Amino acid sequence: MQPNLVGPATTFSTEIRVALEQEYGQGQVVVTKLLDDSSVVVVLPMRDDGQTNAQIRNASGDVRCETEIPASFRGGSGFADAYYVHGELTAFFIRPGRDFACVVDEKTGRILKSYETR
Repeated sequence: MQPNLVGPATTFSTEIRVALEQEYGQGQVVVTKLLDDSSVVVVLPMRDDGQTNAQIRNASGDVRCETEIPASFRGGSGFADAYYVHGELTAFFIRPGRDFACVVDEKTGRILKSYETR
């Protein structure tokens, strides 16, 4: 997916969301603009193959990086949401009976730390 994204920075996240919803279905993706207004974090529908479903995309819609699922989280469902918590980009990972918050580096997609939320 590479939508033709033009216009002010305030609309590129909406354009990315609309393009992804055309591909995956309405309400099936999470798109959150990063604080620096240069890109967005995207959470796609959870996958059955154990691959990551969270990525950071540039304003052009190109994937900058993916947030890898930590080996210790294998067997979980995947990332369900991503937003800022106390100024830190945080992706939420779902496992049966346990959920984790993962603080994500906005430049690399690498998980900096994680903690159980329930």
